[in-house]
Amino acid sequence: MDTTTIPTITITTEHGTYRAVDPSYIDWHYQPRRCECADGCHRVQPGDRRDDPTWTRCAACERGKCGPTPTERAALAGHLAAIAAAGGRDTTDRHEHIERIERRIKARAAKKHAPKGFVVWRGFSPDDGAPIVAIATFDSSNTKTKGKKRNMIQIWILRADVHPATAMAAGLDSSVCGSGDFGCIHRAKASGGLGSCYVVVAQGPSNVYRSFAAGAYPDATPADVAEMLGDSPVRFGSYGDPGMVPAAVWRALGANATTRTGYTHQARQPYFDPAILDVCMVSADHADDRDALLAVYPGARAFTVYPDAEALQASGDAWCPADDQRPGGKRVGCADCGLCFGADRVIDTDRETPSALQALTRGPKHIGIVVHGAWSGDFNPMARLAS
Repeated sequence: MDTTTIPTITITTEHGTYRAVDPSYIDWHYQPRRCECADGCHRVQPGDRRDDPTWTRCAACERGKCGPTPTERAALAGHLAAIAAAGGRDTTDRHEHIERIERRIKARAAKKHAPKGFVVWRGFSPDDGAPIVAIATFDSSNTKTKGKKRNMIQIWILRADVHPATAMAAGLDSSVCGSGDFGCIHRAKASGGLGSCYVVVAQGPSNVYRSFAAGAYPDATPADVAEMLGDSPVRFGSYGDPGMVPAAVWRALGANATTRTGYTHQARQPYFDPAILDVCMVSADHADDRDALLAVYPGARAFTVYPDAEALQASGDAWCPADDQRPGGKRVGCADCGLCFGADRVIDTDRETPSALQALTRGPKHIGIVVHGAWSGDFNPMARLAS
């Protein structure tokens, strides 16, 4: 997307001065609309119908999937026909069977229309004062974080007023990724970064933002969401930096979690709250970067990206168990690992501590991984940084 096609304006509030997309600019590609079917589906419209002015119903509704299945419709019709043939008389067994079918239909409908996530915090970016939100979603297909039995709850940190893809193209992603020399180096090139972020913004962040803009995520307190999620593992900052959100929010969200992960690039920013490092790892982009950060925060734990396996092995860091390049051993998903939980080793003393956390007291304190994703080949920015 050409940034020259996205006009921006400067807004000054009590929280700071930030850039936003000019209200006169209409990004039709990202305007969400919701299904208007009679059964109240309210799905956000699929992308292939985004520009169709006649669109009113999602694909599932057009296939008749909102209400009873064809089998259930046929069963109900058959029972009602039998009752009518018997002069309106019905046996108890038949009546109970119809009730069971109706209860199953209602239960499936309730599950289908239940929120897929919650807005757990609304506030302003400490970097530039722009409005941002933290959103918890429950369904994830991320294979890296997935455990044997379940995946992690994903927490997304997004601009509240602009689609994340538009924000990247216009250089507005610094609100959630940091700005200047101390912001995340992987943010968009338009905002001064390398453009090497491994998150595919057109996928997860875009889908979450569209649902948020359509009102699909109700507001809830972090404590309430933590209670709903029970001991589910939580990932802070599936997109966006956890350092942009108050540490108390992360404390509350992870109160019941068996494991949690979080990484921040904002440790050098003047607005950074060191309490974030109790629940998040400090992100380092090479060994010298790690050493410099730990000199400032000696009690922190670091997660460092290395240009190759030799550099990681020479560092003495523990090799991230989720890394496919790790020699020997079976890959372990983040949901089952539990090593990247920050400096606070106590997650919940009333519950059995994950084995990875127990082993930490006997092993290395910091975690490392070999550069991965789209930038792991010949065009490796990490190798340039470390040279």
